Amino acid sequence: MRNRIFDELTERRRLVIATRLARLEVAGHPALRVSFRLEGTRGYVFGCRAGPSIAFNHLAHELAHAVQFGAEAFERRMNGTGSYVFRVHKVYVQSVPYDEPRTDECTRREVETFAIERHLLEQAGYRIDPAAYAKHVSRVTEFLPDWWTHPAETRLATLTSMLERDYARWTQPRVTAELGAWLDALQARLCRPSAARELGSFDLGTALDRRTGKKKAADAALRHAA
Repeated sequence: MRNRIFDELTERRRLVIATRLARLEVAGHPALRVSFRLEGTRGYVFGCRAGPSIAFNHLAHELAHAVQFGAEAFERRMNGTGSYVFRVHKVYVQSVPYDEPRTDECTRREVETFAIERHLLEQAGYRIDPAAYAKHVSRVTEFLPDWWTHPAETRLATLTSMLERDYARWTQPRVTAELGAWLDALQARLCRPSAARELGSFDLGTALDRRTGKKKAADAALRHAA
């Protein structure tokens, strides 16, 4: 009984993610490969998981990082395993590296990424409450290495202002164009013999096949999933 309920929930999540993904304007891009079980981005595949949570917003966040980096930074921001490269100032204590940020660059980058993510979520059909979204961003960015640069007393107000500014600066057409440019660069990388590695992923279309007649709508988005 428990396994059947778990399978039902898993298929529902796949269906939601597949349906939302199909609404993105870049859904049919051949380089847009998605993994239901992957956390983060690895093997040139975008993941839908963060910890135990599997949801479309995690996928949108990974895509938003690509937009925030910009296609011109593709070679610097993708390492040899097809994962993102995040740079933080480090110090070494007895040859052991430790993060020691000198500015709030990590927080600013992440807030901008969340602003871009909001555009992707709205394009996928989500209705976002700006105040609630800002509270969420303020809370999750407390785990960044430069958390101390924005004290608790003023953190929410400061990050809300940053988020609103970045959201206004980015528009959905601009986000779509930048994401398309990143995926173009990714497709060029995938064509190299050195990048011929596959990362196994769930076929999100399988759930659509079994549970609904909406598979056709999501085919373009999922055709190239590993």
